[in-house]
Amino acid sequence: MVNSDHKVKWKLRSTGQVTPRAGHCVANIPGTPLMYVFGGSHNHLGDQISSKELDVYNCNKEGFWRRAGLSSPIEAEDAKILRPKARIGAVMVGIERGQMIGELSYASTTISENQEPHNALLLFGGWHEDTVLNDLWKFNCKTEKWINLTDKQKNPPPARSNHSGVLIDNNFIIFGGLGEEIEDVKQDMYILDVQTLIWRKIPLDDTDEKPPASRSHACCVHRKSMVLFGGGTEKVCFNHLYKFDLEVERWFKITPNKSEELLQAEKDPTKPISSNLVLTEPEPRMFSTAVVYDLDRMFVFGGRNGKQKINEVWQFDFANLQWNLMQVGDYLEDESNTLVLNDDDMAGSDDFDQFPLQSSVPTTNNDDAMNDASPLPSPLTPFSSKKRPTKPTPRTGMGMTVVTTGKQLGPKTQRILVFGGNDVKKKLSEVWELIVNPREFSKRVAALIESPNFSDINIKVF
Repeated sequence: MVNSDHKVKWKLRSTGQVTPRAGHCVANIPGTPLMYVFGGSHNHLGDQISSKELDVYNCNKEGFWRRAGLSSPIEAEDAKILRPKARIGAVMVGIERGQMIGELSYASTTISENQEPHNALLLFGGWHEDTVLNDLWKFNCKTEKWINLTDKQKNPPPARSNHSGVLIDNNFIIFGGLGEEIEDVKQDMYILDVQTLIWRKIPLDDTDEKPPASRSHACCVHRKSMVLFGGGTEKVCFNHLYKFDLEVERWFKITPNKSEELLQAEKDPTKPISSNLVLTEPEPRMFSTAVVYDLDRMFVFGGRNGKQKINEVWQFDFANLQWNLMQVGDYLEDESNTLVLNDDDMAGSDDFDQFPLQSSVPTTNNDDAMNDASPLPSPLTPFSSKKRPTKPTPRTGMGMTVVTTGKQLGPKTQRILVFGGNDVKKKLSEVWELIVNPREFSKRVAALIESPNFSDINIKVF
């Protein structure tokens, strides 16, 4: 009997509505249902073309994508609009309203427009054509305008791509990556204070349990630490797990324990041990992606192990320091604790429709609310004659994030989303939801927070 904590299901939420891409970056503003996707590369007439598109998926509305930012149908006018260069391998994080105090001094529009607190995205680095970048950009989610902060940042890190980055409080932390040359794999770490735009390099003592020089890691935040898994160089892949504790500014290597199931199985030498228990940790890999869900559970998906692309889902439990290879169930199963699948949920098409270009005049939108107001008028076509996919194909270069769905004054649900990537055949435009069983403790905490007794209190769990 497989522990319910070790079972997951996949749900295909959207496909064919946006340009297929890989090597993009994704971000979410905490507490919102929006997944922002920027950049990446897509195939055009056989060429690898990097993208400067910023698209938004609203998880509150099934199959709901829209193009964010200003644009013009006139090429000459569109070229004048301030926005980042097309790129792959960048890092982007979501910043909640009022958190980035320094933004008021560097607004490219009127000060009065930017005095009102607003959510934002922060973008750093990446690779554009033959150039590695270290530029810094902010996207104002209210005005939908990009602001170039490159000349405002102080002591910026050297240019890089395929690095890792997270936001903890007011600290934008980046590690590693790839420089101008293929051999220039980084081991350095920088922290940007988003209120002052001052970078500082973190000294790494030789006695620290720091990760080796590497790129293309899976990275996420657990409480007040940056967690780094895997990555590698051109010659080797890793499967080590490190955390950078921001409070003491030190790296620590996490040594996993054997799972309870394996320890139990080892007590009886007369019985064979199940193959899924023999794997006590993921094999080395690059280009995987990770998120933390349910406070102390990290989920790692996909990547390449040096030989082939994979679509495994692993869970690391920070409470007992154990890895578990998740058992993937069929989403079509009729179980009382899962959602019911219908044709509207499993909709998609092979071809994608391009977005209509937006006017250079900002449209009214509601980025801070649980709903979004600028739909993409591209209907989804339900699978009819095709077999419905039940899980993602093996892939690399995808993005994964956690969004929050529900009504503004009602219960909220966290959902894990995966977008895009590159499988063995092509680049992809799918949005998949990874469905996991919340732990009983989390269910009780959520019910308590949503109860009338706490209706006038804003609660955050770290």
